[in-house]
Amino acid sequence: MMPAPHDPDHLSHQDPPRQLREMPRWLIWRLKPDEAKPGRMRKVPHYTDGGVRWGGHGSTRDRAKLVTYDQAVAAARRLKADGVGFATLDGSITALDFDHCVDPAGNVRIEVLDAVAGTYAELSPSGTGVRAFVLGDLADRKRHAGDGRDYGLETFARKGFVTFTGHVLADCLLTGSDGVIAPPSAALLRLVEQRFGAPRVGATDAEPSLTLEQVRECLGAITPPAGYDEWLRLMMAVHFETGGSDEGLELVDQWSARGVGYAGRELIESKWEGFGRTNAATVTGGTLLKAARDVGATVGAVADASDFEVIPGPPRGRFPIQSLGEFAADNQPLTWLIKGVLPRADTIVLFGESGSGKTFLMLDMVGAIARGVEWGGKRVTQGRVLYLVAEGVRGFRQRVRAYCHQVGVLERDLPIDVLHEVTPNLLDASQVKDLCKELAARPPYDMVVVDTFAQVTPGANENSGEDMGAALARCRAIGRAAGHAPVVLVHHSGKDASKGSRGWSGIKGAADAELEVTRFEEARALTITKMKDGRDGEQIGFKLNTVLLGEDEDGDDITSCVVELGRVAQRRNQQRPDKLGKNERIVLGQLHELAGLVPDGRVSQVELVAASVAQMAHDPSKRDQRANLARQAIESLALKRQLTMGEDQNGGFVRVWNEED
Repeated sequence: MMPAPHDPDHLSHQDPPRQLREMPRWLIWRLKPDEAKPGRMRKVPHYTDGGVRWGGHGSTRDRAKLVTYDQAVAAARRLKADGVGFATLDGSITALDFDHCVDPAGNVRIEVLDAVAGTYAELSPSGTGVRAFVLGDLADRKRHAGDGRDYGLETFARKGFVTFTGHVLADCLLTGSDGVIAPPSAALLRLVEQRFGAPRVGATDAEPSLTLEQVRECLGAITPPAGYDEWLRLMMAVHFETGGSDEGLELVDQWSARGVGYAGRELIESKWEGFGRTNAATVTGGTLLKAARDVGATVGAVADASDFEVIPGPPRGRFPIQSLGEFAADNQPLTWLIKGVLPRADTIVLFGESGSGKTFLMLDMVGAIARGVEWGGKRVTQGRVLYLVAEGVRGFRQRVRAYCHQVGVLERDLPIDVLHEVTPNLLDASQVKDLCKELAARPPYDMVVVDTFAQVTPGANENSGEDMGAALARCRAIGRAAGHAPVVLVHHSGKDASKGSRGWSGIKGAADAELEVTRFEEARALTITKMKDGRDGEQIGFKLNTVLLGEDEDGDDITSCVVELGRVAQRRNQQRPDKLGKNERIVLGQLHELAGLVPDGRVSQVELVAASVAQMAHDPSKRDQRANLARQAIESLALKRQLTMGEDQNGGFVRVWNEED
């Protein structure tokens, strides 16, 4: 006999398959009277903090509030909820809800059993239906019983949620599929086609509604089309999804400016103001989503009016207004994989010159995350890592052996997966789609490393915003498919190392964090040159120690290196002070003087230029060029390793090298 939904014992039946259990897509639900239909109860979804899930499914806020299965069960017991549920967000998993398919004797209709054979399936809370989960996107669709149909079927792929009971079907237990989430069977696909027509991957019957961030993601992935009609359609979709707001206009203008046929903002504004005033057919976010997904982007799930069906009370519109108290209470602090170094963000760039030790350092950080141990005295959150080794596979294998030997662990005991035989070309949308499908079928990762960015963008124009922008958008898609994991791009320095990473300057702007690895002689350092929502400018010193791994067939040593972290070693100047130019000596002297007045030694470039100008001689017969000379001296000193340069929310800053051993 199925327990009543209010019975807390139903939370202690069989757990879901591990793949579902570990995904942060769980919430709790409560039974509430349906005010519109007296006598009927609705299952209202709540987050584990007790707040109602109002909609906006797949938004950053929504995803941040979803939790793992174990956390949801603990919250349901603590808050005395009626059950837990699984939220479908991005089409990686489809939940199936068969209504009225179990007779009073507990027998399940044979065609339903055939459809769910081989994958996890359970009884619904009422005991009269069946719930099952399959891999992939069968869209969000619904057909009630009636009109010749003895039972109803609803599929959830991108919105809503389904309850979870743990009452596994006997057939599922007998076939051993109670721990499996499998692709849809042929019988299921036939049934879906009979009920809804041919399966439409990624489709939804409802009109999509995108957040501003999702519109931004779409435009970031799409290259502005050369054809006027297609450009106009996409622009109309943005207008519809943003309500014709100034923010939407700004996004469209910035996006259009990337195209070869950009005619200026005046044309954009004139078209923008005319949208919605004619009888032309409405172009919605579905057009925008399709264009983004056609180039490999995975944009967060959309929400529509049907999301509010289970919510009592008035629905909220496209622009929900919050009180200051609600806004402040919804504070989601930045979380870290390595505190202060690797944030849980979208994109992180770690770059350095060839031979600087960047891959050794990256592997050392990955190892600390996999083991859940401190790194350089900083707190670490343990997690699973996927490492894409796009070059130097043999050398990387030796480095892994050296690391494991040094820390005393077995390679098989580290939760690190490696992709090396075939790595994706980020310029090929079909390859990125295939990888995303593979990732969506695996347990989620906490970080993805791409080593190196250049090797997964073969043939790209590295100075082109079009090529690099598309590649970065696909990196974000890979991260989302991997479980909303940060993607760390290991990249090379440019020819002029003082100007940052190689190629398009927009890479730094698109990154949430940027880390530079530098080397002078045997001294090496990691410098945090950008931290979007944290503190940058910090430096961490390290050196490489040789590890003997064995002998080759000729009796020669097989060696590799491991990282030893320490304080930033003293940098020997590439030129003696008396070899510096007059202006360089003035600027360096002012920097040392100013750096002694601030706790972290960071001096704004504006302050440094102003202080240096005051010390430079002025020739009244010539135009005053002291400010330009000071800026040139700063750049020259950076090249000569006399100082470091960086940027934060307040502008550019410089620091002298740490002089402690």
